[in-house]
This record gives sequence, C-alpha cells and structure tokens, in this order.
Amino acid sequence: MTRVYREKKIDELKGDDKEVRVIGRVESIDKDTGTIILKGKEKTVLVTFDENFKKDVKEGDIIRVFGEVSEFEGKVEISGFIVQNMNELDLELKERVEKIRRR
Repeated sequence: MTRVYREKKIDELKGDDKEVRVIGRVESIDKDTGTIILKGKEKTVLVTFDENFKKDVKEGDIIRVFGEVSEFEGKVEISGFIVQNMNELDLELKERVEKIRRR
C-alpha cells in the first residue's frame, strides 16, 4: 500500500490529520528520547522517532519530517518515519512561491 503524506504547515496541523509532511526549524532535540521540537511561524510541534533514530540533526537545522499525526493531552504530535535535511532550502522563497501558486 502506497502512503500519501499531505504537505502541511506546522501552524495548520490538527489532531485529526493523518499522514503528513512538514518543514520546520529544529528548536530543540533530545537524541536520548528520540524527540525533536519543530518550530513553525506561531506554533511548535513535538516529533517523536523510534529508538533507531540516529540522524545528524542539530538545533537550528531546517528539516522535513514525514509521519503520522496524533494528539496527546491536547497537543499535536507527529510520529516521524523519515527526516530529510533541508538546510539549503530558502524558506522565505518557498513561502513566496506557495502564495503565487495559490492565486
């Protein structure tokens, strides 16, 4: 079965979203627990990974995460499956292009 991960902005995530892909800046990381806090414009989201998570991710990095959304104690979380380094991505340019495409 092929999975379809819908692109969402961190600020638009809801607990009833299913499989998503998001891009954000790493605000904090705990490699011992496999958790990352990703920052959007106004919100942050907790991303969890299994114990095999060994990616070279640092605070301040821009990453894209593919995963499943869930809600825990009223907060949205993502159980991440794939993480990609997106440090070369110009976030401001990406946002301008998205605005043009929506017209």
